[in-house]
Amino acid sequence: MVVGAGGRHRDIYFHWTEGNPVVAMLRYLVFCGGDVPPLTREVLRQAEPDPERRPNVHVG
Repeated sequence: MVVGAGGRHRDIYFHWTEGNPVVAMLRYLVFCGGDVPPLTREVLRQAEPDPERRPNVHVG
């Protein structure tokens, strides 16, 4: 479990958008933004191998 300043458990919240994958790819190429929730999960997984120590990632 990740504990931040003040001893509080850390959570990360993302907004998930449905849509055309080609539009998402173009948005990523033009605006440098895109599939942030899955990419964040993968970065956290590689950075902290112990799932108990990773922050909770909420996508909704």
